[in-house]
Amino acid sequence: ANGLYWDTDTDSLQIAGITSAVPSSYILMAANVNGYIVAGEFYKYKVNNVEKAISSIEGVKNSPYTFINRQGQLGGRPENSLEGVLYAKENGYDDIRVSVKFTADGIPVLFHDNTLGYNVKNADGTAVASGINFSSLTYAQLSNYDFGVYYGQQYKGLICPKLDKFIELCAYKGINPTIEIKEETITEEQVMAILAPVIQYGLTDRTFISSHKTNVLDAFFAKCKSLNYALITYPELARANNVLNYRHLSNKLRMDLFDINNPTLDFLLYARDNDIKLKVGSCYDVEQIKTWMAKGVDCIEVANVSYPKTALSAYYDQNF
Repeated sequence: ANGLYWDTDTDSLQIAGITSAVPSSYILMAANVNGYIVAGEFYKYKVNNVEKAISSIEGVKNSPYTFINRQGQLGGRPENSLEGVLYAKENGYDDIRVSVKFTADGIPVLFHDNTLGYNVKNADGTAVASGINFSSLTYAQLSNYDFGVYYGQQYKGLICPKLDKFIELCAYKGINPTIEIKEETITEEQVMAILAPVIQYGLTDRTFISSHKTNVLDAFFAKCKSLNYALITYPELARANNVLNYRHLSNKLRMDLFDINNPTLDFLLYARDNDIKLKVGSCYDVEQIKTWMAKGVDCIEVANVSYPKTALSAYYDQNF
């Protein structure tokens, strides 16, 4: 039979008889995001025989789940780093969630905590003083700290990345960003600082704005209704009603649940009837992913697992 294969010598997609396309060394088979061999964005599967190639392609076909990487946390890369985001994209994730805070001079950057913690070091690699408030530092002051060396010498000297560089990376690499706002309140100026690169790179309909505060989501919705909106909350009907306030035309709505939650069947039915996506965060291994697959969510935030769809398919083949 004829099939598509990735020619590693010319780095191009070719069509040929499958048996003749398989050399003694590795090749890369390709399937798009839905598992069909048609035009589209292609994933590459390293294989050494036809049987494994077909199995790998079928393993991702029509997957009902969206897997969202947690802050580039994969392969030992620094969290909330461009290096981590790029590595996650290269290892099976089209959707990536980052955390965003503001510096004292109003620049949105990728960072999670309120204070500089154990994974941030002084420029000489020593521990930072305890209790340094992140938002009290300008970006110039922040750049004096090392955000990479904790994860290994190969990352020594990394500075805290700006949000606009992350959005640029998303545009070039085909990543759908979830921007989790860590601030309790937000000004109109801060909203526009986040919106500007999203709009300029044409990612409005691909971007989720996520927060546990409705006042933060309200501020974004007032400026740009076509964004996708996610409320970090509990699986309760009243909270689902709050999410519906951000419905606009064909945008997407989501409830980001906690990993300790157990949504009821009534809640799941209400969410489905109102086209509200459900995400859980975070899962750190295949066993945790399996648990949430059986709880009714359709979006699963994952750290430390490469190619989650392939990993689940392989797990099933090995255990059932």
